[in-house]
Amino acid sequence: MEQVPSYAPFLSGNTAVGVNKVNLRVVSRGDRRLQAAVIHTAVSEENQREGDLRVSYRVRSRLRQVTSGRGCTGRPGSPPAPRLRGSPAQREGLSRGGAGDALRGAVLGGAHPGPLRWLRGVADWVGHPGAREVRGVRKKTRPENSPSADLGYCYGRSGFARADPPVAMAATRRVMTAVRVFEFGGPEVLKLQSDVLVPVPKENQVLIKVHACGVNPVETYIRSGTYARKPPLPYTPGSDVAGVIESVGEHVTAFKKGDRVFTLETLSGGYAEYAVAAANRVFPLPDKLDFRQGAAIGVPYFTAYRALFQKGCAKAGESVLVHGASGGVGLATCQIARACGLKVLGTAGTEEGMNMILRNGAHQAFNHRDPNYTERIKACTGPGGVDIIIEMLSNVNLDADLQLLSCAGRVMVVGCRGRIEINPRDTMSKESSIIGVSLFLATEEDRRECATAVLDGIEAGWLKPVVGLEYPLEKVAKAHEDIICSNGARGKMVLLL
Repeated sequence: MEQVPSYAPFLSGNTAVGVNKVNLRVVSRGDRRLQAAVIHTAVSEENQREGDLRVSYRVRSRLRQVTSGRGCTGRPGSPPAPRLRGSPAQREGLSRGGAGDALRGAVLGGAHPGPLRWLRGVADWVGHPGAREVRGVRKKTRPENSPSADLGYCYGRSGFARADPPVAMAATRRVMTAVRVFEFGGPEVLKLQSDVLVPVPKENQVLIKVHACGVNPVETYIRSGTYARKPPLPYTPGSDVAGVIESVGEHVTAFKKGDRVFTLETLSGGYAEYAVAAANRVFPLPDKLDFRQGAAIGVPYFTAYRALFQKGCAKAGESVLVHGASGGVGLATCQIARACGLKVLGTAGTEEGMNMILRNGAHQAFNHRDPNYTERIKACTGPGGVDIIIEMLSNVNLDADLQLLSCAGRVMVVGCRGRIEINPRDTMSKESSIIGVSLFLATEEDRRECATAVLDGIEAGWLKPVVGLEYPLEKVAKAHEDIICSNGARGKMVLLL
């Protein structure tokens, strides 16, 4: 039997999902020989990770050839290409309303001129050794003399025909619920979707079943599009997840399925039921901590340690002021600084917040809503001033911070939401420093140092993550509003799955 010409459009990403809601009519013209088209979705590595619905230029061009009848091989006597009937959006494969799992293969076949059939709900794989049943097409065994079983086959009324190129063999991909961002903006751009493909771990990666995910202020800046780092759209936010290893990629020996872990960052995004992370960004979660606490470790504690020691060069006996100490990073800083022998001062905006920082390592607490709180800090530290200030809101406090520093004092800028005007002479008079802190710029050696300190703290018992407000995944927009607009932080905010 003559090989079927390769008219079929080849799609990328999840574009073929729309076939479950798009009725495609295949019309054969010319003689009555078998006509078949195989839609094959070759999901690229990037599109697997992003789970997007983009259509490449090459794909669109190929679709236009098919729908315009110019997709034939050009051989003498070869029949014209099948025509795909439907709306322009359907023919272009741009339908975004579709079933959850992407199609790797679907058979559209027929043998008579004129309309053959409406194919509805084509959702199975073209497999071997026989073609799968697809709406009136019988399941048949691959012919004995046919080529290797590695190749895909489609079946029409005239018999088997080899699909060219062969259809990729793979198991059906699972889907999950995840938060997706398709455009930068306010909390309303956080879209909860239930048909996102579960990511697949590659070499030196692990797949985690997420039980809890931390919410960090920086994630709101990235979402709004105002942060220096902008991920390609669409994306799933979230870096601090805690959960259980679902599967591991090649060369991963440190973890196995069922291990309890927490992460410093993820590759696929943490606001989801499953997340892929690099194995060297994943750490064992001790049994003494629950998943909510595990989701409160990564960014807060690694940032606190980096600010104090890797950038601030803190030493035992020095004084540290944690400006905004009742949030996730602030409480982590109080715990670490106290354990390492520093004198810890902290500020909060409520009485409850002040009590919380005192319970977590601060020697003195101040209410930064009190107009005279800086004078109270000066009275506490004496004329020497504060050696290190860990600043969570530098666009408000930086000018006052410079007045509180000791000679050679350092302000570590951990958080900022805008501009501020300062007098550079305030740094000259005390030879003080203003140093920015970014966990994204940490080297692999820096991260290992942070991880060692954090895991030692958990083992010793002084590192105890404080969980604040908790939200279900569907309330993620509310969480993003509250983390910016709340009157006072009280621990690490987490999403529960």
